[in-house]
Amino acid sequence: MRAAALKICFDKNKKLYYYSLPPALSDTGKRKRVHFKDERAAKDDIGRIKKEREEGVQIVKRNSTERIRDLLQWDEEMKAVWGVEGGLETLYSQYKNRTEAEHESKKFGELWRSFEGARSPNWSGKSKANWGWLRRLIQSIEGESVVTLNLEFWENWILKVTDERNLKPRSVIDVLGRLSSVWEYGVQRGLVDRNPIKGIVRPRVRAKMPDVLSVEETRAIMECAWRFDRGIAPYFAFAIFGGLRPDYAKDASEITKLDREDIGFENSEIRVGANLDNKTGTKRFVKMQPNLIEWLSDWKDSSGPVCPPNLRRRLEKVLSGEYLAIEGTPKEDFVPLIATTKNRQDIFRHTFGSFFAVGHTREQVREAMGHTNDKTFQQFYHNAQSPSDAELFWDIRPPKD
Repeated sequence: MRAAALKICFDKNKKLYYYSLPPALSDTGKRKRVHFKDERAAKDDIGRIKKEREEGVQIVKRNSTERIRDLLQWDEEMKAVWGVEGGLETLYSQYKNRTEAEHESKKFGELWRSFEGARSPNWSGKSKANWGWLRRLIQSIEGESVVTLNLEFWENWILKVTDERNLKPRSVIDVLGRLSSVWEYGVQRGLVDRNPIKGIVRPRVRAKMPDVLSVEETRAIMECAWRFDRGIAPYFAFAIFGGLRPDYAKDASEITKLDREDIGFENSEIRVGANLDNKTGTKRFVKMQPNLIEWLSDWKDSSGPVCPPNLRRRLEKVLSGEYLAIEGTPKEDFVPLIATTKNRQDIFRHTFGSFFAVGHTREQVREAMGHTNDKTFQQFYHNAQSPSDAELFWDIRPPKD
């Protein structure tokens, strides 16, 4: 270190003494100024640094002979015992190559942006929110090389995040599942060599059956819509007896994007996904059950969109029990047509899947639901129903006017 590097100067603006600390001695790895109230304190600190540096030099000198001897011994052991033909030179070369590869490899942020660019056009509003939350969570590691983000890294990362965010087991599973999707995308496209998330042990959670409508709840909803607002009856019919995705989101709902011409009464099929960027990015055909055909019979010769305007408000008037309440009843006293203990999100689709599973094969269920595998249905949609209840469910038909 040059003596001039620790020269004491006076900062007129701050009215403080300082010296410039070289990058090699700075905790930031960059040159920085160290300020003092008086010149004596600055001189004492420089003296301390020089003393420590000299002590370090002496330690290196005293130990250099032993270190050289140890290195030579290790070099021989690498060749003779461990079978490394080139000894320490080979190991150094491998380390150097690995370090350079890490420096040049793709950053995690690049992998994420590539995944997001390919998949986000098919995301619903809710999916975009969930992925956005996770994106903010991994923001601090976007600049990390993908080759450094191994199994051990992600195990420590998820433990840290779980502790900081107080995540529940199901949330942990969801986070790991989304991260795994990003890595699998990279593997499939040759952007990365492996998916490190695969090796992480997921927390165990008790299986919770999805909420479904009872036969009585289903009949009450359908009859209420039919009697008080027949224009929205097709929406409920497609969701409950057809299993179409009922999301309100403009680009996610299979029902709100449906047109009358997509309903094939002649072959009892619904063409789903013709005008939709759905979750699987594919078009599918749903076979209509006899009772669904009856619920739609009034619209057989009509045209235009299936769903009427003001859909959300009109659906809520049915489900909240407003139509069945005595005139003048306060809103808080309405009796909802779905039990308040049940989670209304996706309950129509869950109901269809659970009742359709009675008497149908896994392949038939997967095709009807538009799933890419059996696991999705078993994990998120299946709530076993009895054959007798299923018979009653599929026999729910429009009231006789």
